[in-house]
Amino acid sequence: MGAKAYWNAQRGKWYVRVYDEDRDWKQPVGLDRAEAEAVAAEIERDLARQREERLSGRIGFETGKPVGGERAIRWWAANYKFKKSTAATNRSAIEHHLVPFFGDMDLRRLTHLDVRRFAESRFESGKSESTVVNALSLLRRVLNLLVEERVLDSNPVPKIMKVATEVARAFPSAGQRGNRDAWSAEEAWVLMNVAREREPAWAPVFLFYFQTGARLGEGIGLRWDAVNLADRAIHIRAAVSGGEEGLPKWGKDRMVPVTAELHDELTRLAAERQLARPWTSPEYVFLSPHGKRLDKDNLERAWNRVRTFAHARHAVRPFSLHSFRHTWVSTMLGAGEDPQWVAKCIGDSLEVIYKHYSHAIAKQRRDLTALNRPASSRDASAGPSARVR
Repeated sequence: MGAKAYWNAQRGKWYVRVYDEDRDWKQPVGLDRAEAEAVAAEIERDLARQREERLSGRIGFETGKPVGGERAIRWWAANYKFKKSTAATNRSAIEHHLVPFFGDMDLRRLTHLDVRRFAESRFESGKSESTVVNALSLLRRVLNLLVEERVLDSNPVPKIMKVATEVARAFPSAGQRGNRDAWSAEEAWVLMNVAREREPAWAPVFLFYFQTGARLGEGIGLRWDAVNLADRAIHIRAAVSGGEEGLPKWGKDRMVPVTAELHDELTRLAAERQLARPWTSPEYVFLSPHGKRLDKDNLERAWNRVRTFAHARHAVRPFSLHSFRHTWVSTMLGAGEDPQWVAKCIGDSLEVIYKHYSHAIAKQRRDLTALNRPASSRDASAGPSARVR
């Protein structure tokens, strides 16, 4: 159990590698070695504290005594398991936001005014609404745990998320989001052609992302028994995050349609792998050039080679691989598809669609002729002499 800073020459920045019992993961830091070593040291201390708390087994607050914020927050973090990516996000919220502000407080005396001051201080420092909301959602879980453990009689700030939303309205810039990076369909097909020519082993999974809008981990974790070629549908029911396979984001599975292009590619892959009945196979659909499950870092390296070449040779904008998700959403909405159907296909909420893709909805061509004046009433509006008396 520990953490160590190391330089990733391929990505050109410092990382921290964390070893925690039977798991390990990497966390990017930046260009400063001292900062990376400081992060590693802090994570090591945090892991040691978590281990001590796990060994102690319970919170152990005495009735009528102060409920220290930092102790309660760290106990909660130590006793709940999350996916690696979620754990990294939670760790950042705890170390940079919750503990510095609420760590010395007695949570029995927590008020809505404290929460308001926390949100205001974060917005004033330039943090986004999503950062503040995520931190406060963790605090809400801590408070709910304290109630379950009978340390608190009730949640002292039951409307904590409402407070965050109200404060955010006073800081419009905190909630502003630019349009998500998306290619035009023409650009996307240029990228597909480049991938087919220069990275043929990776081209099928790139096409999958373009044609479904799936998340990266969902493509890595896709198995043949979730693909229905007859009905042209894919059951997104698993995803790989931090090297671990689990449920998709938010824990919800969904069905996505298969386009003619993707159907042909999947059929070709099944024949190439000699799968007579692919829908019965538990194998992964997309494999590395060495026949193994895809590795996210290698996948992104291959994509970097494709987008760099396409940008230099064809002036295609060099967005990240995740931008295929935004491209799919923008293309579907621009074609007039129902936002609710689009949200269901990508496994997101309708609120996210309207918040981040309103520009694509605005481009839809609408037939307004239904509002035209009926022919029977045109004569009646021709002039004063034609008025109905």
